[in-house]
Amino acid sequence: SDLWRVLSVGVRFQRAKRRQSTPGDATVLYSRLLRQLRKRGLEKPPWLTPVEFARMVREPELGGLAREITDAYNQVRFGGRPAGAARMVELLGKME
Repeated sequence: SDLWRVLSVGVRFQRAKRRQSTPGDATVLYSRLLRQLRKRGLEKPPWLTPVEFARMVREPELGGLAREITDAYNQVRFGGRPAGAARMVELLGKME
């Protein structure tokens, strides 16, 4: 349900702020990036990696944010660096 999704995202944001995020949290935060880009008419094709997709965002400010969020996502998701999730939250706030 929508309520469950909102509560789940809220918990993940709180963990990110405390720098206690998990790789799964990074995935949820990355999906927020994808939703924001979709609202602007940019849909990630399944065959592109997150980095390749972020490079395709041509609008300078939006593209810069997308690349920074993607970098932080990779740090948390694959690099074992949970502090990157706090950066994702900060950058998503700028984008939204």
